[in-house]
Amino acid sequence: MGGYKEYKIGVIMFLAVFGMAVFMTIGIGGVYLGSVPATQLALEKQVHYGSSAWSIRDPLMKGWNQPKIQKADGTMVSDPVGVGKKIFIREGCWHCHTLLPEQTSDWEYFGAPPLAGDFVGESPTVIGSDRKAPDLMHVGSRMPSMAWHLQHHKDPRSVQAKSIMQSFDFLETSELKALATYMVSLK
Repeated sequence: MGGYKEYKIGVIMFLAVFGMAVFMTIGIGGVYLGSVPATQLALEKQVHYGSSAWSIRDPLMKGWNQPKIQKADGTMVSDPVGVGKKIFIREGCWHCHTLLPEQTSDWEYFGAPPLAGDFVGESPTVIGSDRKAPDLMHVGSRMPSMAWHLQHHKDPRSVQAKSIMQSFDFLETSELKALATYMVSLK
């Protein structure tokens, strides 16, 4: 019977440690992140892109509820950068790509990485944490060609033979263009 008592104590200890880890990660982390003030960049993104999360007004995350921009002829159209960001989130691109460069010589060329306050108001925060693919924070500076991004998203191996990225050829042409516009905007 002594083995059962030790087993029970072990399970209780495990649950206590697990519970403490969850509390520290989510509870304390959430309190900390809730106290991070929004930077000027975050405020501008909120005004320009609106909410980046799913909403009932846009259940398929097509970017329908993104702010409008005025074209030269005076007509109002959806902001392609905001729509592209919506597609980036919807298609799960942020599961493989980060928007947070590592501390490398890139900092000297492109500038310091974003601050925690730059992502206040975003849901989900698309900076990513598990890089399986290149960081995209400055992809618009490194690769400013819309045509390249369009081709890369239609058929990744046509422009990078060893790419493990899936093809997004199932997206509508307008969605591919919006996604490419978002990529080019990341400077």
